[in-house]
Amino acid sequence: MAEKGETVELDAKTPIGGEEATLPSNQLTLTLDREKARKSSSEKFVLVMQPAILGATLGVAGQLAIIKGYIDTPYAEETYLGGLLDLLVILALSLPAILINVFLQGPQSERKEMLSGGLLVLFFCSVFGLLFSYCLLPVTIMMWFYATMSWSTQELQDFRLGFWAGLSCIVGSLSGSVAISMFLA
Repeated sequence: MAEKGETVELDAKTPIGGEEATLPSNQLTLTLDREKARKSSSEKFVLVMQPAILGATLGVAGQLAIIKGYIDTPYAEETYLGGLLDLLVILALSLPAILINVFLQGPQSERKEMLSGGLLVLFFCSVFGLLFSYCLLPVTIMMWFYATMSWSTQELQDFRLGFWAGLSCIVGSLSGSVAISMFLA
């Protein structure tokens, strides 16, 4: 009889129903460990939502600073270059969110790799934003959803965790910027 938490290999012919998997000869019954799944799920939730909330907070602050005139760009906001500069300011404000997230979540030995993943996604989003500024928010949200749906089921390397958290910070800062603009309009 298998104990709780013990790993048991089952073949493709093993019927699975409900919460139990039973071998055809009824020699072994394996009950799934739901507590382990809940713990893993809550850990992944922190990895996804903490950077997004941090990025949204800094995105709101950045957009308010642009609206109030604390951060001034040389072009009018209505022009294409003025909009691009405002976008780059919001993206630049996601850099502190990435740094804070890396130092909050990453152990000392893993910070370098997590930081390089976060900075790489910031660089890619900045270049993409310069080329296709009106598509940046929908594309980053789709990338973030894809990464969240597919990567949350795996054990990730530190670089990918940093990439994922950096993408989350960027999505949060862009969404926070758009939300406060709509709220104040």
